[in-house]
Amino acid sequence: MGRSSGFSLIELMATVAVLGIVAAIAIPSLQPVIANNRAAAITNGLSGALHLARSEAIKRARNVVVCRRGADNACDNGADWSVGWLVQTTLPDGTTQVLQVWDAPGGTPQLAGTANGVTFTPQGAAAATANFALQFANCTGQGRRTLTVALSGHHVLERSNCQ
Repeated sequence: MGRSSGFSLIELMATVAVLGIVAAIAIPSLQPVIANNRAAAITNGLSGALHLARSEAIKRARNVVVCRRGADNACDNGADWSVGWLVQTTLPDGTTQVLQVWDAPGGTPQLAGTANGVTFTPQGAAAATANFALQFANCTGQGRRTLTVALSGHHVLERSNCQ
């Protein structure tokens, strides 16, 4: 009788068991990396919204606002920005035009920001300074991110220890 090639059932079961043990050891150590990448993605999205609003304010020669997303994609005052945000401007006829909308980030981030949004003037300056802070409930080490908008319209992103 000829010799067949391949794995026997016992060899396959042993391989799956070893993979299960390795995965059980490796997955918990990846949680901080995953949380860090999610925090980076959320703050990069907010940073992109601020860049868009500033450039649109200069291009359109009118005020453009980054604000907390409310019902029907309208600006909503509130400090909890984990519900999402949007960029909008007011047209000469007084109607509001939404330029872009960001959905609520996944997971359970705590994203606190300026209650009445950030307004950029036609010169690219911010009407007032603004601060945003992001961290997850299971934050460890330097998992907190702070985004600060200066009066010049520029913003700075910093990492700091969890609180």
